Order: sequence, then structure tokens, then C-alpha cells
Amino acid sequence: MFKLKKNKEFLYGIGSMGIVLLILGMVFWKQGIYPLGDKTLIYNDMQYQYLDFFMWFRGVLHGEDSASYSFFMGQGGNTVSLVAYYLASPLNLLCYFVKEEYMAEFLTLLIVLKLMLCSMTTYIYLNRRFELKMFYSCIISVSYGLMGYNILQCSNIMWLDGVLILPLVALGIYEYTYKRKTGLYYIALFYAVFTNWYIGYMLCLFAVLYFLFELIYSGLKTRIKIKEVIKSIFGFAFVSILAVGSTSVLFLPQTLHMMNDGEAFDWSIFTPKFGFSVLEGFKDFFLEPDKLTWSEGYPPIYIGSFVLVSATVFFVSKKIEVKKKYVAAAYLGGFMLIFNFRPLNYMFTLFKIPSSHTYRYAFIFSFFMVVIAALCLQELGELNGKEVRNALLMIIGILLLLDVTKGYSIREKAYLSAVLAVITGVGLLEKVRKKQKFIFLANALILVCTMTEFYQKADMEFEGHNIYASSCSEYNKIMQESVDILKQQDNDYYRIDKTFTRQLTGGCNNEGMAFGYSSISNYSSTNNVKIAELLKKCGYTGDTTLVTYSPILAIDALMGVKYIYSDKSIAEGERIQENLMDGRNLYKNPYALSVGYRAENLESDIVWEESPLRNHEILYEKILGKPVSLYVLPETLSEQTDGSSYTQWEIKVKKTGPLYVYFENGQEGMEIYVNDQYVSGNTWYNNQVEYLGTYQKDDTVMIKVMAGSGQYQKEYGITAGTLDMGVFKSAIEDIKLDQLKVKTVRKENIVLEKSSGEAETAVLTIPYEKGWNIKVNGEKIEYFKALDSFIGLNLPSGLCEIEMEYEVPGKIEGILLSISCLTVYLFFRRKRKCYQ
Repeated sequence: MFKLKKNKEFLYGIGSMGIVLLILGMVFWKQGIYPLGDKTLIYNDMQYQYLDFFMWFRGVLHGEDSASYSFFMGQGGNTVSLVAYYLASPLNLLCYFVKEEYMAEFLTLLIVLKLMLCSMTTYIYLNRRFELKMFYSCIISVSYGLMGYNILQCSNIMWLDGVLILPLVALGIYEYTYKRKTGLYYIALFYAVFTNWYIGYMLCLFAVLYFLFELIYSGLKTRIKIKEVIKSIFGFAFVSILAVGSTSVLFLPQTLHMMNDGEAFDWSIFTPKFGFSVLEGFKDFFLEPDKLTWSEGYPPIYIGSFVLVSATVFFVSKKIEVKKKYVAAAYLGGFMLIFNFRPLNYMFTLFKIPSSHTYRYAFIFSFFMVVIAALCLQELGELNGKEVRNALLMIIGILLLLDVTKGYSIREKAYLSAVLAVITGVGLLEKVRKKQKFIFLANALILVCTMTEFYQKADMEFEGHNIYASSCSEYNKIMQESVDILKQQDNDYYRIDKTFTRQLTGGCNNEGMAFGYSSISNYSSTNNVKIAELLKKCGYTGDTTLVTYSPILAIDALMGVKYIYSDKSIAEGERIQENLMDGRNLYKNPYALSVGYRAENLESDIVWEESPLRNHEILYEKILGKPVSLYVLPETLSEQTDGSSYTQWEIKVKKTGPLYVYFENGQEGMEIYVNDQYVSGNTWYNNQVEYLGTYQKDDTVMIKVMAGSGQYQKEYGITAGTLDMGVFKSAIEDIKLDQLKVKTVRKENIVLEKSSGEAETAVLTIPYEKGWNIKVNGEKIEYFKALDSFIGLNLPSGLCEIEMEYEVPGKIEGILLSISCLTVYLFFRRKRKCYQ
């Protein structure tokens, strides 16, 4: 009998995963998503970041690069934080077996696998914690696996590991609270923090809240002693600290890196302010499309009608003790307050103001909905008509109130979810389920309702994702072959960049990591903010979260950008490959410098100015130790505006050469036209210095700006300048006289050579960060921060061989701390067992 029950439990658990797979399969078939079509789930940050990261990670697994440091991450940088945030899930190791060109298909399938595992871990939790009817556990598990948060966050695949492990964290806490078993909790919390420290932090907060929930709930059943409570709290804290401490092999190095090179703390998070109206903020209880939570509006908390009805019955049923309702209401109401009150909201996002995906911890609220629904079914078994009727009246009333205060964008979908809730309620009725012959029919109704609503939710969210597997594979293949040929023809060390990505003109770009080259552009949440700030001052980007690329000849030369893939003309660029794909060409920059060169004035701090064009001159002056006037400003002949939609300048060029422009107050959506020809459109991140073409002296140029985001600005802060090619070429020739030669570059190791008749100071355009071990002719030397963000070296006279090797700060300490925490845990666990 016991074996039969176990087999049924196993089959229902597998069944929950199968239902998730079936629902997704139906959506994939309709939308034409791989493997039932050519589309993929690569969209938003998946296309801008993660696809390239996974291609790079595959290379790391194959020994082609290092997981500690990569010269392919922008201009180079510590990659431990990137691995810890994006790539530490053991499921990602499967990419080892996938060819680079098929990575988009792999990620689509990996998302499906993670959603199925979310369902499985929830089933295990429900089965062991509540011992519900196996069919109920199956349906709730499907609801958690396909809840609104999960469907929305398919674009942030690394967060899903936290969602799938959360039920096991909760089960571990339950086993500790009632049975004093710590093994599952230790392993689950370790996994949560190790696979993604950011979501892991949220799960640490969840662990505290859920432990208190179980502690309070157990106290409502039986009287507990204060001494036992205190002992339980200390034991919980002890195991939690050891579990987190055991992740130090990754957690400590990435923490040190983010402290040294991450964003500064923003004290404005503590400003007391509410984000939205409560009557508008919880529309996602019912079916509503929510492509991305770019700004505060309503949290993605959709969890389906089965959970919604069961949780509502918990509150309306007279059979459930009032004090239990108070506890449940305090948790759900508390999270609603956290969503709405900004300081509490930011507490869950690690005291950072998110620029998108505002409610990144919303899955915790959905899980507490699951817990309350399970408690209801555990305590009541079958639901009577009065309870279900009152619950449904409350649900429909809430829907009508939400729709009246702020109408649903697709009203028929929202009301469909209410109808499905009514049918689900009927399927849960005690009268229906009393007779054996009706149980199958009731279960079928509930299953159909569940599949219908989550099919609708996924269908709404996946609609419009048009990254095609075939085009992505073709793009990856063409780019990789082109870069490989380029490296074979020119095996020196240099940088490559692009003005386009797989799907966009301009935009975010991590393709250097995917295809194996150093670049200017990069985009990650773990980037070196200091180098991003310098590149922003030079006009490459408008935001330090990411660095986009726009060709700027004077700075490209300093940064060693030798080759440029572009869909538009390049100033002074030599076209070496034409029509690589869709009219995109490969250009060579003849003025690109080496990765390092002599600099005269590195000791003093840089005083930056507002104009990026002036900042270019400041960098050259620091390097050459003399005034350098790179740009000749044009004469403004006229300025026209309608004061609401556009501003237009007519300028007269005072020097023959490439003309650049920068808008200090550039805004999202702003469009730039030159002589009535469209040049570019700004997004929130790329208010860049723009190349407008090469003009002759006394040419007149019309520059027009169309207002962005529906808001005209009175002053766009235009700065234009012609690059004086004579001054520029002279400066480049002077710097080239004292360049460092790159002998070898291998993973986290680079060897350079320099010969000089006297001692000198050199700057390397490698981002400054702690961890470099630098030797000159075998003798270790110290390095310093130069030009605000790069590595500076004091070199002796004569021939110098400079060997640089990177070792992750905190790596040894992290390993030792992990081993220590694991050892302490195992020792005390064994000791406690001996005394039981």
C-alpha cells in the first residue's frame, strides 16, 4: 500500500511537469516557437546580454577563456561577478554540449526545463508539508510553475533558479521547525545564493519571513516554551549563516569586486513615498498582459484561479480559526505594502533602484498565496457551497472594482479568468466531490480551467517575440567566421566593435564575449562602473549601466579600436570587407594605437568638462603633456524652433574634416536629422557623440532634433566640432613613437614589451582593478590608477618585458571560508545527531 502511494505521488509529480510542458507546447505551436517553429524566447535582455554570455561561457567550459578574467568583456575585466550573477546555475553546464550557433534554441529549451522544475519542487513541498490530495498538489504546482512572474521573467533566465529552489527552502525550514532537521534547508539556501546572489539575497529575506510564519503557525497549534523558541531562532540563524558562508567561493570575490567597481549607493531610496494606488496595483490577480515592468504600476503576481479561490476561501470560511487568518492576512497585506511603499520595495532589491523589472521579488508573494491555498485545502479538505459562493463573490467584486478604477487593457481576458474561477470553484465543491463518479469530472473541469488560463497568460506574454532561430544561427555563424578570419590575418592585439547587433541598429552589445574580441561596448549588471563613467564622459554612452558604441575617431584611436563592423559610413575608415550581411561592412581604423603607450601626466586627477569633445582634448593633453586643440567649432548661422516639437540649427563648418555633434540634454526617443536625412534616434542609454559626415570648410549643415518621449526641451545643449585631422594625425604619430608591443595574450595573462632610453610612465587601456600581479623583467612592481580608470605603470629605462597576470581578489579567502563553513556545519550536525 505504501509503495503504491509512493508510485502515485511520483506519477503526479511527473504529471505536474508534463502539464507545464503541454501548456507551453500549445503556446509554442500557436506562436511558432522552437522546437515547434522558428521563433525563440530570446527577447529583451536575453538578446542584449545572456545569449552572448552563454556563448562565452561555453567557450570557458571548452578552455577557450577564463572564468576569472576575460579580455573579451568590454576592454577587459573580472568575470567572477558575471559568472556569480548570470551563469552559476549547474543547469547552465548543459551548454557545453551545444554549438554556439544553436545557443538561442538551447536557451529556449532551458527556460522550459526550469519552469517544469519550478512545478516539481513545488509538488515536493506541498506533498511533504501539507499532504494534500495529490491532484490538488499537482494543480497548485502547475500554477506556481507557470505563474505570471515566471512567464514574465523568461527574459531573465538566471532568476528562475531562485524561483525553483524557493519551495525547497520553505520545506527545509518546515523540517527544521517541526523535526529539527537542517540538511535540506542548508543545501537549498546554499543553492539559492550560489546560483544567483541577488535573488539569493531575496530568498534570505524570505527565509526569515517564512521561518517566523512556521514558528507562529506552530505556536497556534500547540503551546510552545519561550526557551525552545529562542533556541530555535538561534539554530536557524546559525544554519543560515553557515549556508550563505559556504557560498563564499563565489560570493566573497564578487562582493569585493562590486564594492570596488560597482555603482555608488543612492540614499534617495529611503525617501518615504508610495508607488501606486492600491485599487490599481493588483490587477494581476486576473489575466492581464504585462510585457515588462519598466516602471511602478502593478506587480506580476498572477497565480491562477485554483490558488486564488482556495486562498480566498481560507479567509471567508468560518471553520478556520480567526488568529490563523490574521497571520495569513498580515503576510499578504504586508507584501502589498512592500510593493507599494518604495523604501520597503528597495529593501528587497538590495537597496538599489531598479531601472526595469521593478518587482523582482514578486514570486515570494505568489508563493505565500500557494501556502495559504494549501493551508485551506489541508484544514477543510473539500469546500462547501457557502464558502465557495462567498469567496467567488469576493473575487468577482475585486475584479469589478479593479476594472472600474483602471480598466483592463484586454477586458475579455480578465473576465475570462473570473469565469474560470467560478468553474474551478464548482469543481472544488464538497457536494460535487462526495460522489466518486463526479470526482473525475470535477478534476477534469479544474484541469481544463488551469490549462486554459495559463495558456492564455503565456500566449499574451510570448506574443511578438520575433527573434528567429534560423536568422540568429546564421548571424552567429557569419560573425564568428569573419572574426576568426580577421584574427588569422592580423594576429596582433587590438579592439573590434560594431554599430549594430543581431536584431538592432546600434543598441546594447556584448558580442565581443560571444565571438572572442575586446571591445568598447558592453552591457551587464556587474560591469566596471568606473570605466563606464570615463566612456560616458567621452561620449560613447549616456548611461553607466551599459556602454554602447558609436565610432568616434579620436577616442577609438586611443582605445585601440582597429576594426569596426558598421551599417553606416566611418570617418577615415578603410573598407576592407563589403556587404558582410545586409549592407553591413567591415572597416579598418588606420590610427588605432596599441593597448599601452607612454603618457606624460598621469599622476594628477582629471578635471572633466561637460563637453565630451573637450574631454577628448583633455585626454590627449594628459598623454602628450601639452595643449591639444583637436576640434574646431563651427559658426552657428541660425537657430529655429516651434517651441514644442523640434529645434533646428544651421551651422557653417570652419575646417575640413569629420564633423561630430553631442546633445547635452539628449532624451529618449529624440531623433537627429542632418540636411533632412535621418541619422539616429536616442534611447535611454545612448545619448552619444554622433558622426555627421565629413565636410569641407565653409559648408553649411542643417542639424535638426525632433523632440523625444513627447517632451520638447527648451535647451538641447548642442556641441558640434570638426576634428582637425592635421592636429589629430600629429598627436597620434607622437604617441605611436612610444607604444608598448603586445607579445602574447592568453586568458587572464598578457605579456608586453617596451624599450626606452629613460624611465617613463605608461598607461594601459585596460580597466584598473585590484588583482593584477605585474612583473617587469621578473621583478614585481606596483601599478596605479591612470586617467581615472586605466592601469598606470612606472617603467625603468632599457628593454622592459612586462608580464601581467590576474588573480581574483578574495578567491583564496573565499575557498577557505566555504570549506570552514561546510566543516563547521557537518561537525555540529554530526554532534547533534550523537546526542539525539
